Amino acid sequence: MGQNADIVRIAFQELDRLIEDAVKEKRVACEKGCYFCCLGVVLLLSKAEITLLAEFLNSLPLKERKKLGSRFRKYVKVCVDTFKEVGGYSFDKIPLVSSLYINELPCPFLEEGECKVYPVRPAMCRLTLSENKQACEKDWKDPLSMTWSREVLPFIEEVKSRVFPRWSFSQEILENTSFIGDVLTYDPFKKIFLLRV
Repeated sequence: MGQNADIVRIAFQELDRLIEDAVKEKRVACEKGCYFCCLGVVLLLSKAEITLLAEFLNSLPLKERKKLGSRFRKYVKVCVDTFKEVGGYSFDKIPLVSSLYINELPCPFLEEGECKVYPVRPAMCRLTLSENKQACEKDWKDPLSMTWSREVLPFIEEVKSRVFPRWSFSQEILENTSFIGDVLTYDPFKKIFLLRV
């Protein structure tokens, strides 16, 4: 597990530097306590990212790990059940499911407005940036407003266009992503997060 996790740590250090460079002349509104992008999110991660996440989660104190494990299991169940309601999982259904069905479902790693896995948060989270906190809030309150698509997504795409060509790990980290619940599970008896075989 450790070697994959080490590669992702290095990749994320590089990614953070590239993002910082890409937005240095921009006004990024994201700050601690702002978590609209953490609601209604379908977590899509590479196996390498999930390996790092599992290692981090399993290093947490037992009480915290149990709490996150319980929330994780509930999150996965809601997502899986919701995709069944709309005819099964497919990548093109994610925006519909995120905005209309699970809009108020928090990321399982969000607690009291704080990301409990922030040091190892996945690339999708690192790259979700906004210049306008009010636009994020408006989109969350009224998903049919399409505020995200018009006001937030263009900025994210601009950042990605500046970062991806320079990020040496982009293909390795971003290709072959899966819904987190298909790759990671929490064993409530052993009280650990495990990769599915």
